[in-house]
Amino acid sequence: MNRMFRSTGGLTALGACLALFLSTPSPGQDPLERDLAGKPYRGVEPLPGELKVVGSRSMANLLAQWSEGLKKYHPKLQVQLDCEGPETALPELAAQKDAVAALGRPLTRDEIQAFEKKTGKELVVVGVCESEWGIIVHPENPLKEITRTQLQGVFGKKAGDNKDPVWGDLGLKDAWAAKTITIQGREASSGARTFFRRALQLPKDIEERAQKENPGNRAIVQAVAADQGSLGFCPKALATKEVKTIPIAEEANSEGPSLNQELFLVVAREKGKPLSPPVLEFLAFALSQTGQDCAARDGFKGLDRSGILAGFDRAGFSPVK
Repeated sequence: MNRMFRSTGGLTALGACLALFLSTPSPGQDPLERDLAGKPYRGVEPLPGELKVVGSRSMANLLAQWSEGLKKYHPKLQVQLDCEGPETALPELAAQKDAVAALGRPLTRDEIQAFEKKTGKELVVVGVCESEWGIIVHPENPLKEITRTQLQGVFGKKAGDNKDPVWGDLGLKDAWAAKTITIQGREASSGARTFFRRALQLPKDIEERAQKENPGNRAIVQAVAADQGSLGFCPKALATKEVKTIPIAEEANSEGPSLNQELFLVVAREKGKPLSPPVLEFLAFALSQTGQDCAARDGFKGLDRSGILAGFDRAGFSPVK
């Protein structure tokens, strides 16, 4: 079984999710024996303790929904949400006994090995949902489509090339031709920026062009909506009517970039031992149908059954037939 491991709606989405939490706890049940794949979350005996949830800013609203939903079953469990970016993930997992980190990219082999060597703990990486990304421009922009090659020309440049890209490079004419393209992106350290950089597959002799760094995906949408010359990337679910989503055109002998980003929860455990109960229950909630419904309401794409089963398997749950 594969063992690899993505916000709109705010309080409205949270309320909708909480309305689904109708299952009753099952006192005395072995937490690893529950079949939650495609089914509502069913809690075990209420848990005390503390849990820290850190990492991806893009997932902050969804993580809040999962946290509040879990606390409905475990009112004595204190959940601290601190989504300050992916750079906090591994340090918090090393420092905290009970912690969950959200990431918008898979960890590298080097990162996993360095963590395990330093801490003596092993990392468990679980895929929980996906985000479909799109290219957005101002609604008055006449651009109808864009190719991977054109995207590479906008987001990348050869060393020493200080010329800013203009909309004429993408085929626009008249007043648009000489207008500079302002790139609206995320922070260099963000999982979204890393994902998009990899999706573009920039040639080795091309370096990433400087971007306007925004603190979140909604901020990118707002920046593009406020500036006719801007081009950005964001989850399609966040692309409001204030911006226009541009399709990526196929090229001869070249497929367009895949803009489906898998999102992960990462936890740490002592080698040979099960996950702590609070961490285990957070993963169980996220992978249950209740948690996946929250993800869908927040603009993410839920996992198929095989992906959900792989996540439960990785977390240590008994196999589901």
